[in-house]
Amino acid sequence: MGLQNHGMTEKTSESYMFSAAVLYNGLSFGEHYERCEAGTEGAKEVVETGATGEKIAIADIKTVANGYIPKVGDYVISTTGWYGRPYAATTDGIKLNIEEEIITPEIDGVIVEAEGAHIKNPGTAKITGNVTEFQPHL
Repeated sequence: MGLQNHGMTEKTSESYMFSAAVLYNGLSFGEHYERCEAGTEGAKEVVETGATGEKIAIADIKTVANGYIPKVGDYVISTTGWYGRPYAATTDGIKLNIEEEIITPEIDGVIVEAEGAHIKNPGTAKITGNVTEFQPHL
């Protein structure tokens, strides 16, 4: 991942205790492809076209993990689980604050409190935390 200079590695999310948090970009759950070694059980070689058996066409790889860009000649394995790119880790967890904005509309020029007549605008969300490790571009 290129995070060695900042202390963050691929194992960061697995090594933190309860009061810590790892923030991800594009965190998702589902089936995806990950890069692996040639001898891995279930591994398929990435080819340009004409994939059969132990090979997969590069066009058939739709969802990948951790920003991996498949190339012809790589080996990939299909897996299901959480995937995304970690971009920061904290020591004391995070605090999520969501502020709602509810507007009471004017009805015939008068503000009237009526049940179900409120308008809920998209709120503002703010995440705060003590970041200790981060990706180099941050």
